[in-house]
Amino acid sequence: MENTNEKSIRYLKDLHAAETGVADIFEGLAKDDDLESNLRQQASGWHQQTNAHASQIQQRLQSLGGDNSSAKDFINNLIAKASDLTNIGHDKEDKLTQDLIKAYSGVAILVGSYESLRAFASVSGDNDLSQFAANGRSEDEALAKEILSAIGRKAPTAAGNATDTVGTPSTTSAVY
Repeated sequence: MENTNEKSIRYLKDLHAAETGVADIFEGLAKDDDLESNLRQQASGWHQQTNAHASQIQQRLQSLGGDNSSAKDFINNLIAKASDLTNIGHDKEDKLTQDLIKAYSGVAILVGSYESLRAFASVSGDNDLSQFAANGRSEDEALAKEILSAIGRKAPTAAGNATDTVGTPSTTSAVY
């Protein structure tokens, strides 16, 4: 059975793996020339934020006597890259919208992971770790809102590529 320190380390390892996986998604968006420049710039900022979180988590792990789990990070990154296969058959605009949805989903996992760590640390009496987790959760909740807004701006562009039931271009207009 794990002691409190070991459990804290495990929570932080899981959180580090999730942060690096989400950072990879943002890095891909930031480099995607098919994405509008303003969204690429936003994704670059999101990438920097998740990398900063991963670095902070790494420091927390080291302060507790642990380190990040390279195997978990590798597997998580592999899963993030493999999810690109789900975009096969989608047109460019749908793919970009799907990528933003994946990013939003990843950040939602981070929010839940930070909250789980916060609650554990709180009942364990580690107020410093609890506050660290609460701050991470709060920052990622704000990030999730930004991504949700980006999805709302990007998704309507796919409508311009849709056709009606007889194969002619749709007359649906995008609303931003």
